[in-house]
Amino acid sequence: MNKLLNLIIVILIVALVFVIVYPQWQESRPVKVRLGCDSTVTAALFFIAEERGFFKENRIIPELVFFADGRKGLDALFSGTIDCGVFPWHLIFKRIADAKETVKVFISEDFRTSLPVEALIVKSNSKITKLADLRKKKIGYPNQIREIIPAMLEGAGFAFKDFNLVEMSNRELINAVTGGTVDAGLVLEPERYRSQKAGAQILIDAPLAKYIISPLPGAAIGYTRPYLEKNRKVCVRLKMACDAAIAFLDQKPEEARKIIEKYLGYAPDELSDCRLPDMQKLVEINKDMIKVYADRLKASGVLTCDIDVKPIFVEPVRLKP
Repeated sequence: MNKLLNLIIVILIVALVFVIVYPQWQESRPVKVRLGCDSTVTAALFFIAEERGFFKENRIIPELVFFADGRKGLDALFSGTIDCGVFPWHLIFKRIADAKETVKVFISEDFRTSLPVEALIVKSNSKITKLADLRKKKIGYPNQIREIIPAMLEGAGFAFKDFNLVEMSNRELINAVTGGTVDAGLVLEPERYRSQKAGAQILIDAPLAKYIISPLPGAAIGYTRPYLEKNRKVCVRLKMACDAAIAFLDQKPEEARKIIEKYLGYAPDELSDCRLPDMQKLVEINKDMIKVYADRLKASGVLTCDIDVKPIFVEPVRLKP
C-alpha cells in the first residue's frame, strides 16, 4: 500500500511540474512567424531585424512572404496564411470600409516631403517639365498606390481622366520610362534612387505627400485582433524586435541600406543614398494625422465611409513584456 501511495504521489508531482513548467516552456521557445511584405523600403524593419539578429534575440523564427499586391497580402493575413505584415495605410482603411476587418497596428511609416521616398520620373532628355505637360500621356504607377492616385491628381488640380494611367510593378517602371513605354512613372524607393542612375530624372519629388497630405502615412505593420489575443507574448517579442530595428536604422542608415540591398536582390552600393520612410514606434505614431489622412481619402472618394482610427492601434499596455 505504501508503495502504491508513493507511486501516486510521484505521478501527481510529475503532473504538477508538467502543468507548471510546460506552458512556460511553450511561451519561451522560438516561434515561427510568417511576415508579409513587398519589394520596397517599407519592409526594411523586417530585413534589419532578421539580418541583425533582433528576431533571434526575441525567439522569433521569421519567414518572409513577398506579395506583389498588398491586397493579396491582406487577404493572406485575414485568412491566416501569414501572421503579420506591412501594408499601405490606404489599404488598411479600405479593408475596414469594405470588409469590416481591422489590422491591429504597432508600427507606422511616414512618407515626408523633406526626405522623399517616392517621385514622378521622366526620361533624362524629356521635354516634359511639369505635371500639366503629361495630360493625355501615359503615366505608369505601382499597384501599391492604385487607390490613392485619384487623390494625388485631385490635390494637384487635375482629374483621373486627364491622364492615361498604366499599372505595373514598381521594379518595371524605370525601364518603362527610359524605354518609352510610358511618358512618366511614379516610383517608390528603392527605384526612386536607382532611376537617377538609369537614364531618368525626377520631375516631381514626393508627389503623394505633396498633393495629398504631408507627412503621408505610407505604410503600417500589424496583425489581426485574433492573432494578438492568441499570441500576445509573441506580439510583444515582435514589437521589441521591430523597435530594435528602428533604433539600428536611425543610428546606422548606411548599414541599413546595405541590408535592404541584400534582401531585395540589388548589387552592393546600388542603394547607397536610397531614402527611407520615417519609422514610428507605437507610442510615437501621430494618430491625429492618421485620422486626417482617412478623412482626406473619403473626401476624394477613395473611401466610402468615415474611418474610426482608434480601434486600429494596439493598446500599448497589451505589448508590455
